[in-house]
Amino acid sequence: MKRGLLLIVLIALLLIGGGGLALAQTDSIEITLFIAPERLALYVPAGSDIGVLENVSLRTAGSSVALRAVPDFTELLSASSGASDRPLCVIWQRIGAVSAPPPECQGGVMLTQQVALADAFWFNLAQQSTHTISIVLNDQALVRCEDRVQRCTLRITAASGAPTPVPFSVAPPARPAAGQQPAESADFVVTRNAEWSLTLGTFAGVEMALVPAGCFTMGGARRANETPPHVVCIEAPFWIDRYEVTNAQYGSSGRWPGDELPRDSINWFEARSYCAQRGGRLPSEAEWEFAARGPDGLTYPWGSDFVADFVSFGQFINARTARVGSRPGGRSWVGAHDMSGNLWEWTSTIYDQTRYPYPYNPNDGRENPADPSALRVLRGGAWYLLDDDRGIFRATYRFAGSPESGLSDLGVRCVRDFAGSNQR
Repeated sequence: MKRGLLLIVLIALLLIGGGGLALAQTDSIEITLFIAPERLALYVPAGSDIGVLENVSLRTAGSSVALRAVPDFTELLSASSGASDRPLCVIWQRIGAVSAPPPECQGGVMLTQQVALADAFWFNLAQQSTHTISIVLNDQALVRCEDRVQRCTLRITAASGAPTPVPFSVAPPARPAAGQQPAESADFVVTRNAEWSLTLGTFAGVEMALVPAGCFTMGGARRANETPPHVVCIEAPFWIDRYEVTNAQYGSSGRWPGDELPRDSINWFEARSYCAQRGGRLPSEAEWEFAARGPDGLTYPWGSDFVADFVSFGQFINARTARVGSRPGGRSWVGAHDMSGNLWEWTSTIYDQTRYPYPYNPNDGRENPADPSALRVLRGGAWYLLDDDRGIFRATYRFAGSPESGLSDLGVRCVRDFAGSNQR
């Protein structure tokens, strides 16, 4: 496996003898793998004899990675006199992926190794899913963590001088049934569109669809501002409006009256304020594109081929907007309607090909809400486009507008964080 960029996050005050703290070495060691498309974390709780890990490796169908090969791991063992007074996490993370370590790792010692996508040994790129991973001790496979399992735990106990595996808590991820309200955000990570079922909620009287966490290839090769295609991981599930915001929901009409028509002629500041009043926010362009394409990386919200009947645009609606949801065949994999056509939709993201080209990085300044003059990314296409413009309805197509612009082709769709969200 090629060496990626190494990041040592924390390696101090880690072992017995520091600060006068004394812990008794336990008779067993517990290893937990936290498995996600963007990163793999191996967790050992405080009080464990981490010396056992010297001969532990992780094995998939085509790779075997020994813990002692992780930079600084050998030095960590050398400094140890037995039991660690803090949790230990060894993390392999894909370069460019944004992912917080498991909560169990907080306050512990973390060795983090960045790896290229091609070297992410736990991730099956062709299938867009995690591999089956075996935890191996002294060349003996102790337990298999099956593909798409998010958490896998193994306890090794000492008996007659030989470790004995006691596997437990190998839990596959739960999935909500169609229309079921989920309870815990950690349950909702997908690697394929087909793994997801329509999940709806109502907030401030507005119906929203749940978007699970997951990774996808953002961008494409059709236009310069969409390149290069790159993997982006959405860390947490979020809610997105099932339909574009209507005149009735907004409380007034734009160019065209009608309660079920999308509210047009909204500028970026108005869109942001409206979403905030509802307890939500504007989506980033990464969130918008993920809600439209999903892990499968669809070209259009409904599939790979353009279908004119699925889009509200100039060929059918006589140069004006259409009732939201009137083209149900065009809904996306999460159940969001009109993500192609009707109105361009504002996102929170700054559009600036000089300062903020692709790859998308939410931490480089492009998500700065305090820049009042920067152009903002628009997604989805609009009513005035014709059949010759069908490429604009692709889910990767990026457009931009002045935040002060309130033309009749501009609308809004809000999102809401899943954590702490209560229906009302």
